[in-house]
Formats: sequence, C-alpha cells, structure tokens
Amino acid sequence: MDSTPGPSNSPAFRTPLPTVSRKRLRSYASVTNFQSQKRQRLSMTSLDFDKENEGASSNCLAHADSPLDRFISNRPKMNLPLQITPRTKRISKEFGLIDDRVLNFKDENADVSSAPTSAATNVTNAFHLLRKTASSLFATIPPAKPTSVTENLLKRRQCLVVLDSPNIQPHFDAYPISWSRQNLIAVACGKDVYYQNLNTKAVAHLCRNLWSRSSIWCIEWAGSKRDAYLASGIEDGYLQIWDATRSATETSNNGAMPKFSGNMVHTYHISEEAKVTTCAWANDGDILAVGSKDKRVSLVDVRVEHVVGIVGTHKDRVLGMRWSADGNFLASSDYGGNVYIWDWRAGKTLAELSSAHSSRRVHRAPVKALAWCSWKPDLLATGSYSPEGKIKVWNVSSITSHSPEPVQTLPLNTTVYSLQWSPHCKELLSTHGASFHPILSRHSSTSINRNNTNPNPSAVPNHRVKAVGSPLTNSITVHDYPSGKRLMSLSNAHSSVVSHTSLSPDGESVFTVCPAEETIKMWQVWGKRPKPLREMSAFDKHIIR
Repeated sequence: MDSTPGPSNSPAFRTPLPTVSRKRLRSYASVTNFQSQKRQRLSMTSLDFDKENEGASSNCLAHADSPLDRFISNRPKMNLPLQITPRTKRISKEFGLIDDRVLNFKDENADVSSAPTSAATNVTNAFHLLRKTASSLFATIPPAKPTSVTENLLKRRQCLVVLDSPNIQPHFDAYPISWSRQNLIAVACGKDVYYQNLNTKAVAHLCRNLWSRSSIWCIEWAGSKRDAYLASGIEDGYLQIWDATRSATETSNNGAMPKFSGNMVHTYHISEEAKVTTCAWANDGDILAVGSKDKRVSLVDVRVEHVVGIVGTHKDRVLGMRWSADGNFLASSDYGGNVYIWDWRAGKTLAELSSAHSSRRVHRAPVKALAWCSWKPDLLATGSYSPEGKIKVWNVSSITSHSPEPVQTLPLNTTVYSLQWSPHCKELLSTHGASFHPILSRHSSTSINRNNTNPNPSAVPNHRVKAVGSPLTNSITVHDYPSGKRLMSLSNAHSSVVSHTSLSPDGESVFTVCPAEETIKMWQVWGKRPKPLREMSAFDKHIIR
C-alpha cells in the first residue's frame, strides 16, 4: 500500500515529511585553512547580565525586599548603553538618547558625595523619593493669565514698532513723547513736534517753537474732553497749547501748503527765565498743572488766557508731576527727593511725603517717576535716581503728615526713570538706567554721630556709589503687586538709558524712549481681560411666540 499522499487522499493520513533546517552549518571541508573569515553573529538577548553582575551588585540589592520597590525602580547602576545593536542604536539616535544609560536611576537633588552605605539608608532615600513624587502629583499649576506680562512680552520679547527720532531731547529728565487717546504718538525733536497716527501710519508736523531758540522740554496730550490738545513746555519758561485738528493759518514761503498741521490755541508765560520741567493734564482736559525750575507748581485753565494760580512751592526744582485716575489728587516731586500731594481746588497740601530732617525724606535721591494706580486710585508709586534706586508704593488715604511709611518698598540699586501701572492686572512696569553699588563712608557717619545731630548712621545720605552691571541695567522690568516679585526684566530693550515711557489708550502697549539711540519703541506688555461667557438661559433655548 502506497502511503504517499495523492490528490485524492485526505490530509489527515498524509505522511509527515522530514523537516529541513534552514540554519547554515559550519563545515570545515568548505572553509580554507579550517577557519571562517566571517564571524558568527551573536544576539545580545542571549547574554545574562544579571549573572555577570550578581557578585558586584549584591550590596545594592540589599533593599530589594522593601515594599517601596513596587513604586520606584531602585535598581543597581549598570553601564549598559542603549546602542547595543544596530537597531537599538538607530532608535536611540532618532529619539536623542544616544548617550543615555539604562538601569541607571538616581535622584537629581541627592548629594553625590554622600553615597548610601547600608540598606536602611537606601530605604530612607527611596521613601524620600516616593514622598516627593507623590507631592508633585497634587501640585497644581497656576492658571495662565492672558492679561499678565508673562503671557505677552515675556514670550515674545520683541518690539512691535521702531520710530526714528532725530534730535530728540538728550536729557534724561525730559518728557519727549506722549500718547493720545486718538492713538497719536507725538515726539519732541528739538524745537519741533511730530506725531504719527498709528492707525493710518501717517506722519505730520504738528508745531514748532517760534517764540525763542529754546528747545521743547516736555509734551503732553490732553484728557478725554480735549484729546486733540497738546501742551508743550519750553526751556525759556513758556507753555504753548496746540490743537492738532485745526491747520495753522501761517503758510510756507510758496503759499501752497500750511506749515504745520496744528494751530496754536494759547501761550502762557509760566516763569521768568525758568524752564518748564513737567506738565500734566487733568482727566477733564481743561486744567493743566505745570512744574518749573523755580520750584513752583502752577495751574492753567485752557478756557482763559492767563495762569489761574499757584498751588504750592517745592523745596527744590520740580521734576515729576501726575494726576490721579479719579482727578482728586495731584502728585509732584522734586530733585530733593520730596513728594507732595495737592488738593488743587483748595490750594493746599493734602500730604507731604517729606520732613524737615533729611533722614525723614520719602527718597534720598531725585524723584522723577510717578504713577497713580487706575484700579485703586489711592495708590501712588514713586521711583528714585542714584544713589538710592528704590521703588516705593504709598497708600494716600492712610498717610499721616508726621510719619509717612510706604506700603511696599523695592530696593533695586538701579536708577528708576519712569513707572506705569497696568490697568488690566496688578503689575507695575519700570524703566531703568545704570545700576550701582553704594559705598559706605565711615568718615561721614562718625562726624554726624560726634555732633549728635543724627544718632542713626544708616540714615545719613550717601552719595558715593560704584557703577556695576546687573540684569536691571537699561532694562524694562515688570513687578507683581503686592508681592513685589519680579516677573520680567528685558535687558536688551535698548542699548542705553530708557528715560521715559508712555502708556497706550487701551492700556496694553508702552512706548519707550532711548535718547542715546534717538529711537522710540513700542512693546505690547499686557493684554485685555477676555469677556466672560454668558450662560445660556431658558429664554435662549425657547422662543415665546
């Protein structure tokens, strides 16, 4: 009987054929000199590394019975690379793990010098790692704030607009730019004032000082009522009010086009041969406060052609001036470090952040930077020059004339030139110049103590400083309030001193001035708060007919 399966036979009765091995056997008969030039490939999976390292890792496996090993891989360190085979080498190179090691677990925060020597130490370290890992699971990430600088300028770190400003006022105490409510940015360049409409990108020549050869020191757009009015203070003591909506009547030599795009409304003589150092409009747009080098604070009403009156007099030449958001307070500062808060209706001082003694001054250096908070009108931030370099926040409603104390103090050891509160979040922006380190003087302190005029050596003003480099040098910095935490410091914003800033009408962007570069730059620092989503009610789902 033939057992060979045919086409009609059942597969169950087929005789199994012998299996032919596909593995190539080594045969010395086919190899020259009884040796093969091609080595046999070995599989790394056939190697048992545990047996090879059994004796060396016996001490490290002493804690293997610990129940903590169920959660944390606490295995012995082995120099087993990932590039064992060509396939694993290719995979590790693709994922960037070409230099990594496997079975090499360690704590990054652990001290390398103190290696564990016992099983109890290993268990303690493993328990510490387990507790730290478990606590990280419950740590909540703070939600991102779209209004904060951390979600805007901190991520981009680039300016949006750069405008050339040739012949801009080179002095750091000047106020050469201003941003209007109509989105017009004005720049004072020598005796002329130019402005650009940021909506249409059109540039116009607003005005020129025709009264004297003096340069324009400060400019300021008016409030909401007269947002097309611009005030320009001149170094010879005059103040001019210009209207940007009306063209000038004076024409050029050929008589074809008007010479200026604006028309002069009033000219005020503030003081005799004393330059106008600063000016600030009230929110209504009718009242203008003017500070001058002769230490006086004057008031101007654009509805009349003369100076209304003098609010008060400083102890030194006026350097800074700002109105509060609600228009109830007027703050002014001087070169002596004194800050005054005025009631302009009553013509008196509401608060004097200074004292007759030099140790009780609000600042021990000139103060130019003043900023009122928009979301809390009684908060005032002040910043000082060298040799102090501090930012102080004051609560005007709780200030007493005898012992003024700030609610927040930020020692920066860097000159502060301008301050801006964010209207959308609790953050404060500051621009800076040179950083310094105070040098203590033993001679001055001992002489003061010998005369018994001031028993506190630390209260003696120290005017000796040493210039140093820091991240705050020539930077734009944003601080959190009330914690005072530094959220961002943009050191490469300008190559030199950032002397002045101007806030946009929407409160999101800031223009900065660098007189050494003769440029102004616009930065988007903050963002608007998103509108909350309105919940759908029953009336939205159904229509009543």
